[in-house]
Amino acid sequence: MERTKFVQLRASKFNGRWLQAVELFLEMLAIGLLPDTSTMVAVTGLCSQLMDLALGKQVHKFFLSTWLNTDARVEAALMDMYFKCGDSISVVLKFSEGP
Repeated sequence: MERTKFVQLRASKFNGRWLQAVELFLEMLAIGLLPDTSTMVAVTGLCSQLMDLALGKQVHKFFLSTWLNTDARVEAALMDMYFKCGDSISVVLKFSEGP
């Protein structure tokens, strides 16, 4: 079931059904499924496409609480999301420290 949810989420994103993909992500979290790196990058991209900074910040908070918090691909997607949502100051403040 876990793999099916991930595939559904990515397919929804690819097909432009962004809200459905976000709903799937939230459903996955609610039932305890932890996303992999590719899913986190996809969800962060959804936040960018939807221009939903509030959701993006929630995703970022979740990201920081997981083992994924060291993944450069997710960090790059988060930086991109903040820029696209018009919050470039957060990028500078949150990511200027480096590793």
